[in-house]
Amino acid sequence: MARGARFFLMALAGIVAMHAARAQVEDEVEEDAAVFEEEDPIDEEAAASVFIAANKAIEFGDVPLLVVGKEFTVTYELFNLGNAPAYGVELMDSWDDASFELVKGEATAAFDRIEGDGSAKHTVVLRPLKEGVFDCTRANITYTTVPEDQADEDAAEYREALTSTDGLVQVVTAAEYRRRTGSTTNEWLVVAALSALVVVGPMLSANTAFKQLEIAAKKAR
Repeated sequence: MARGARFFLMALAGIVAMHAARAQVEDEVEEDAAVFEEEDPIDEEAAASVFIAANKAIEFGDVPLLVVGKEFTVTYELFNLGNAPAYGVELMDSWDDASFELVKGEATAAFDRIEGDGSAKHTVVLRPLKEGVFDCTRANITYTTVPEDQADEDAAEYREALTSTDGLVQVVTAAEYRRRTGSTTNEWLVVAALSALVVVGPMLSANTAFKQLEIAAKKAR
């Protein structure tokens, strides 16, 4: 009886010691985690990034020329290459009123936000009013990294970007456009005529030869 009681007390002491050791280990793990978080906290703001890149492109026809009186389209594409939203995105461009007429759309555009890895698009239609060489300037873009109602005007979250550009663009008259593209058209007509001769010529020769053989066969009968 005494031996059984002693065995029971030893087992109970072992269980108590095991629980105490386990509690100590858990406390040490929690302390290490707290120290790690204190020494190397995760900077969520630094991990978030916002970067706007933009493309401005004129939609030319077969040749990179604009024609007086003929409408053309300009497409602006904005890309957020970061992983956080861009807020209050504004696009501002300008076209010389004496040289171009704005037919559709506006040279400015605004977007409340562009998500990370997202994009936005804006288009305008213009009509050249006179011939000449014009500099297709870059459009300006402004945006913030936080919602506008939370933005501080003196803070660094206000940013700017520029679009790409087509550079110098030439506008010609309709007659000049036809003159420049007409030679190309004539060359294609010559190529088409020669191709037709290559294909049709042998077919006509074969057809004539077949008819002669058919006549000769009838005479032989």
